[in-house]
Amino acid sequence: MLAMLLGLSVRKQRKFFRSFIGDAISHTTASKLIRTLEGDLQWFRTRKIEDKYKYLILDGLWVKVKDGNKLKEKVILFVLGITLDNKKEIVAFRLAKGETEEEVTALLNDVYRRGLEGKHLKLIALDGAKGIRAAINMVYPYAKWQLCYVHKLRNLNKHIRHKINNRPRIMRQVRTIYDSENK
Repeated sequence: MLAMLLGLSVRKQRKFFRSFIGDAISHTTASKLIRTLEGDLQWFRTRKIEDKYKYLILDGLWVKVKDGNKLKEKVILFVLGITLDNKKEIVAFRLAKGETEEEVTALLNDVYRRGLEGKHLKLIALDGAKGIRAAINMVYPYAKWQLCYVHKLRNLNKHIRHKINNRPRIMRQVRTIYDSENK
């Protein structure tokens, strides 16, 4: 279904499914599967969200989506939560035009309206996109936030001079910092 949603041709879908499950499914079968999941998706998007998260991770995944006959780049904005008992859960997601303040604010307002008020929220991790930062300040103004570990490492890695000589040593030192158990 992901192959179909991302706009892959029937031939590419068959190739994908053969490599993934060892058999191909038809476009009609994929369409029927999507129709059966529409109710579950509607439930997920409107369900009450329990306020049980101590950490949230906000990010976007850029995908190419078929819109008529054209492929357009859109972003799937998502909120990943880590519960008080350390379980990871997808809290919410939405297809958007970009990681803008308006789009992220709409997602966070929806999450807040459905019950995630942030009473136990210790930290929100994000990728540094200004729209996400502004949306957090709008919906959860007292929440602490920081760049996520992966994005910090990518940014650091991008700015290392003489990468061949310095990268391994610097990245080992950074990992030591992140793996430490205390300040």
